[in-house]
Amino acid sequence: MLIYLASPYSHHDYVWRASRAGKTQDALVRLTAMGFVVFSPVALSALLVGWGSRPWDDPWWYEWSMAFLRKADEVWVLMLDDWQESVGVQAEIDEAQRVGKPVRYLDPETSEVRNEVDQPRLPGLDEPGDTQPTLEGIE
Repeated sequence: MLIYLASPYSHHDYVWRASRAGKTQDALVRLTAMGFVVFSPVALSALLVGWGSRPWDDPWWYEWSMAFLRKADEVWVLMLDDWQESVGVQAEIDEAQRVGKPVRYLDPETSEVRNEVDQPRLPGLDEPGDTQPTLEGIE
């Protein structure tokens, strides 16, 4: 199973972008170490931006990310601070739902993977109370 890990990234402040990329990379490393096959556009694009491939705010990244999302079996949203306000994360959730991909939510504090979030309630998720097993070691 291929998991697409969605997480917030864009911000006018480089320190915020670097922090979000670092937290996403940490989650990616832990998931991979646990045997999951995961693609994170934030982890890879932050690296590529650092090497001078394209500016972080180039609209090209959107289509690049969506191409990978459409290949994934599931989309997991890493619930970092302000993830609900992230235009990019919401676009990824919307696209996943549009193409019929399951969307799950990874809590970076409890490591729980859920089929829904308490707030905001996003359309198209499974029934309230559905959860997946906790993934120990994901922060």
